[in-house]
Amino acid sequence: MIYDEVVAAMRRIERGFPIKTLSRNRQLGENQSLAQGRGIDFYQYREYDPGTDSVEQIAWGVQAGFGDEVYVREARPTREFPLLILADTSSSLRFGPELFPPKLRLLLEVAGTLGLTAAYQRDRVGLLAFADKVLIEERPRGGESNVYYLILQLCKFFEKFADAEKPRKTDLWQAVDYVRRNFPEPCLVAVLSDFVGCEAIADSPLLRSPHEFIFFILEDEEEFSSLPQSGILHMSDMETGKRTDISLGKLRKLEAHLKEKQDDFRKRLQKNGVDSLVLNYGGHFEALAKFSEERRWQA
Repeated sequence: MIYDEVVAAMRRIERGFPIKTLSRNRQLGENQSLAQGRGIDFYQYREYDPGTDSVEQIAWGVQAGFGDEVYVREARPTREFPLLILADTSSSLRFGPELFPPKLRLLLEVAGTLGLTAAYQRDRVGLLAFADKVLIEERPRGGESNVYYLILQLCKFFEKFADAEKPRKTDLWQAVDYVRRNFPEPCLVAVLSDFVGCEAIADSPLLRSPHEFIFFILEDEEEFSSLPQSGILHMSDMETGKRTDISLGKLRKLEAHLKEKQDDFRKRLQKNGVDSLVLNYGGHFEALAKFSEERRWQA
């Protein structure tokens, strides 16, 4: 069963997945509001103000070290940032003769790895699987067992609709808007998709929300390299079912054009404050580890 293979593969990043921008998001302010009194995240000691502080806030144990003044302990409020996995289940990820081709395996293993590292960090993890509409919704919950449950639901979904279902298009705008409307709590939103045809989302105001988005671009290097060098290819659009014939010479040009579009897409995402990472099956765990470490240093 594909679930067993995914679980065996996804425990690769041992350290937690870092949050970089939420505390500096404009809509959340500069995270300068401080909870007075006791808190988990200690900030500083300051002089007692009888007009605003209660006697319970006084840090009696530090008086000797600060002279005759009375001080209170100030702490930053503890804030949770759940991980919400936004998984593209459209037909374009199913290209290939296998039941679970590379892009689909990539989606499952990356989702599991991100979810498990968040669970290790005691962050809650949720799932939205989408195509032209939201197909699976699981609200963020804590614990490693929840992550295994989410991956199992994805595996069952793909197995159930492998042959019987009609082609499914991608509507990333609807999915992102759904997050904006239905998840008021700030989340780290990991979007897993090949993003083909969705490049305009990079400039969408939908990304300017309390959430922090990261786009994980799923690729299959073998999609083009396994084809012959010349001839005519009979193609069928995975999402619309439309059939067309294309020369392999034009297909090579299309491959180069798609690469250029992807590079431009990532530059526009970066300009708008959204991190992205291109992943290919086989080197994805190493790429995730490096990406995670880079974000940790930037946090």
